[in-house]
This record gives sequence, structure tokens and C-alpha cells, in this order.
Amino acid sequence: MVGDFASKLVRLCGLLYGVTHVTRQSGRRLRLFALSAGVLLLVTGVAKIVSALGNSAVLARPDPILGIHFNHLLMSVGVVEFAVAILCLGRTTQKLALGLIAALSINFLSYRVGLWISDWPGYCPCLGTLTQALHLSARHADLLTLLMLVYLMLGSFWFLACTWRGHERQRKSASSASTLTVISGYSDQHG
Repeated sequence: MVGDFASKLVRLCGLLYGVTHVTRQSGRRLRLFALSAGVLLLVTGVAKIVSALGNSAVLARPDPILGIHFNHLLMSVGVVEFAVAILCLGRTTQKLALGLIAALSINFLSYRVGLWISDWPGYCPCLGTLTQALHLSARHADLLTLLMLVYLMLGSFWFLACTWRGHERQRKSASSASTLTVISGYSDQHG
């Protein structure tokens, strides 16, 4: 059931992107996605770390979801983003990078949903004080971070699905080849 759904999702996405399995071209796309995600996470991670080291009054206030001070939250999340960015930009296995991006995206989405449910009057402090440095309004900063979240989430899940589908095909192909070898060996011995 889940396999059928995943298969249909991969086929649909494949039609949208012109890729039905992991090929050399989609491998380049995957690497490009990992690099772009790494750059985004590097920028946002450094922005959070720099913001956490600042002296803005908001940093001393507790976060509405986790209850810890914003400076500690920004520092912690910034370090995690920085670490994942380094892995994405390095020669880490693609599946590890995609899995970490997907996990971060799920956490970011959960945090945003928590802010929405709690009727938080502010916006997601995802970029730290970088928004003031770029002269972005709260609305535009929120929209920008939401777009980045959608990009990271959809991209990571798409490429994970493609990678999973490619491995399933290789496994089935190897299984078919070993079955043919067994049948061929049986007919050679009994033929």
C-alpha cells in the first residue's frame, strides 16, 4: 500500500521533472539541490549564530514553543544548521544529506505550526537579526523563510523518493538476475 503510493508519487514527480528514476542527470540535480540547500542552511545558520551573540532585547525573552531564551534557541539551531550545511557542501553521502535536510524541514514545519497554533503575534525568527540587516519587513521575512522551508522540504523528499525508487529497481533487478542464475544452473544440471 505504502509502496504503491510512493511509486505513484515518484511517477507523478517524474512526469513533472522528466525523470522517472535516478539517472546521471538526476544525480547532478540531486547534487545541485544538496549544494543549494547547503548554502541556504549555511547562510541561515550563520545568521542565527551571529544573532544569538547580539544584545537585542528579544534574545532574553523565552521562545513561545520551547520556553528557552531566544539566544539559546538561535545558537542551538544555528549550530545544527551550520553542521548540516557543511555535510551538504562536502562529499557526504547524498542520502545522509537528504535525510538531514528532510529532518530539519520537518522540525521547522513543526515549529511554524506550533507558532500558528499558539497565535504567536510575531513572525518566525528563522533568520535572526539578518532580516533587519536586509531591511526586510516581518511579513517579507516570514514569506522568505516559508519559501525556503517549502524548497528544502519538497526537494529533500522528492530526491529521497527518487533515490529509494532507484534502489528498489536495483534490488528487484539483482533479485531477478539471481533467480535466472539459479534457474539456469538448475537446467544445466538437470537438462
